[in-house]
Amino acid sequence: MQNRFNFRAALKTENFAIIVPVESVETYFYTMRFELIKDIFEKKYPKNSFDDFINDLNKQNYLEDIFKDEIWVFTKDFTNLMQSTGVYDSTKFKDLSPVLQQEWLQEHKAEDWPGIEIFEGDVTEIKYRKDHYSYGVVSYSTCAAGYDRGGTSLGSYQKKTKVVGNIFEGYPDAAKYDVDFYFRNIGEAD
Repeated sequence: MQNRFNFRAALKTENFAIIVPVESVETYFYTMRFELIKDIFEKKYPKNSFDDFINDLNKQNYLEDIFKDEIWVFTKDFTNLMQSTGVYDSTKFKDLSPVLQQEWLQEHKAEDWPGIEIFEGDVTEIKYRKDHYSYGVVSYSTCAAGYDRGGTSLGSYQKKTKVVGNIFEGYPDAAKYDVDFYFRNIGEAD
């Protein structure tokens, strides 16, 4: 089922970056579950201090304030939010890590796997022929009133598209040119 009203937040500091599902988005803030942020951080950075991460987050320019009870994040802007495109990539269930397979199987069947949900800011890879790939950053196009990746409609190559990273946490070296191109052209007309 497509849901373009799903959001994720990239919580990034100088040393750490995690992507966390957002509970709700309001006019001046968004909310996340504190326990989930802590769980995601500790899985990704098991040898680092979560309290240090929260203290560093409080210093970020895009954040106004963080309340630790439920994690209400008051923002100065929403540049760290990633909205769902409503499109899923071509990743097969068998290609997921055992951990991701187990997470999916807790509430679903393997045959119901739709692919990885694609969000704004994701870096995608399209395989055109043997050993030939094209990369792009998913962004909203005001001209097309929809999402694209490097000028190509996101749904056009859905069956050949895979999410390989994002602009906040990282991406393959092969995508560097396309990510740099994306950052050079932010704010320009589509």
